[in-house]
Amino acid sequence: MFVVADNAGIDLLLSQEIEKSRLRIHKAHLAFKERLSGNTSVTNVRIKGVIFALELTKKMERYGSMRDQLFAHFKNKGIFLRPLGNTIYILPPYVISDKQLKQVYEAIEEVL
Repeated sequence: MFVVADNAGIDLLLSQEIEKSRLRIHKAHLAFKERLSGNTSVTNVRIKGVIFALELTKKMERYGSMRDQLFAHFKNKGIFLRPLGNTIYILPPYVISDKQLKQVYEAIEEVL
């Protein structure tokens, strides 16, 4: 049985610092979505808070070789993105820096 002694974790999640970070990430996602508008390789871009997802117009198997190539590309860039079929999603930690988030976006744009 797991017992929480205090509310430190919840207090951290509700802190102003974390709220500012969530908003910063969300705004960056919105700007990235705008950059992708008109890209014919992308469809169904969606954002929910700090979660960003896009679908590639190219059809591919959920666990096929194309997915493996995308995963390897991101891994070689030092980024852990695991495509699910033709869906690429970003679920960054709240502590991600703007520079790191930019690197994620650039790695995605490289494969498009």
